[in-house]
Amino acid sequence: MAFRGHAGCGKTTAVEQFYAYRGLPLHMLTATGTATAEDLVGGYHPTENGGLKYVIRSLLTAMQEGQPILLDEYNNFSAETTLAINNVLEGKAFHVEATGELIKPAPGFKIYVAMNDDTGLGIYNGRKKQDISNNDRFWWQRVTYPTPEEETKILTAIFKPSVPDDTIRGAIITGMVNVARKIRDQFIGDEQTGGDKLEVVLSTRSLVRWAELACDYAAAPQPLVYAFERAFGNSPMPESNREAIYTICRAELGAHFTTTTP
Repeated sequence: MAFRGHAGCGKTTAVEQFYAYRGLPLHMLTATGTATAEDLVGGYHPTENGGLKYVIRSLLTAMQEGQPILLDEYNNFSAETTLAINNVLEGKAFHVEATGELIKPAPGFKIYVAMNDDTGLGIYNGRKKQDISNNDRFWWQRVTYPTPEEETKILTAIFKPSVPDDTIRGAIITGMVNVARKIRDQFIGDEQTGGDKLEVVLSTRSLVRWAELACDYAAAPQPLVYAFERAFGNSPMPESNREAIYTICRAELGAHFTTTTP
């Protein structure tokens, strides 16, 4: 199964938490731009006596043990690399040419992949187009950011112990959720109106970090500003993006977010 969506919307976490809840192991491998098929299935490695030994890697280990594996950032792999596992994606055995071994998928083996949307935004560096024959072997699941109602529940659980006043807590959470929504709208862009696009996005991951830091630094002057800078605002981005984002924060959070910077 393949999960695709924008950064920090829960693609990887969904798989991790599913298996954690069930108390089952999960193999994980994060793709890099320089990875080869050897990083997936195995290759020769030096031994202590100066020789070479063929060692299988994560994918084939998961096959043998009948356990699931998550290949994260999948479209960082080159198409040439992922083509090597086409037969495995169909549930077939993998023939290790170097040793002649035929590794069959044991019961319980599953492959999940997670990848950022490759929609021509030019934002996700290093993402590669995969071969259509590889794409054709997956079940596809589109993952989006949680709804405002869902994120409100998440933030309420974080803020409730630190901000007991319902009115103040509600105003802060509503403002933060609206900030995230408006940044995401400009990141993804309005396809119908052709609106301006931001090059960065406030993901659910960053939103939660912002809330947690705000609670940790509740005694600081302007804790929401202090926390926002460390959770997201100080991250690398064009200054025009930073100015637009801080304008959104001031508009949505009012007195809770008063700063003259950036």
